[in-house]
Amino acid sequence: MITSLENPVLKPEIADFIQAHIALVGRGLDALKEKIRLGGILADWQENRIPEGQWCKWIKENLPIDERTVERYIATYGQREKLLAKYQEQTKLLLSGSTEDKKRRPKRSSPRELCPTCGRPMTKAVLERKKKPRSPYFKNS
Repeated sequence: MITSLENPVLKPEIADFIQAHIALVGRGLDALKEKIRLGGILADWQENRIPEGQWCKWIKENLPIDERTVERYIATYGQREKLLAKYQEQTKLLLSGSTEDKKRRPKRSSPRELCPTCGRPMTKAVLERKKKPRSPYFKNS
């Protein structure tokens, strides 16, 4: 039975645990960066390489993931600065042992526009890209 918080027998195990925890947090950051990179690739393909109106069909025919997963990747890319800053802030809190109350996200009050091809709600990032003029090369004839 442990009678004190200062237990010399557990010190090596505690050090190993802390080291493993820090490594795990680092892998989470690597995963976030990879998700951002993939989102950037998908955003480029959607905006510059796939003809307008063919995006959902192209995803189904060419990728092993569904449209919602693609939307999440692109949304992550669109919010990359905010997400990286938030992740680094939370990492500092985790590593310092501080516990801070999490703020709840307010519920979405307005309905989102639906994709004309598949009928799913479009993300904010997709709607912003729709506002930008596309290259004449990709206009439907």
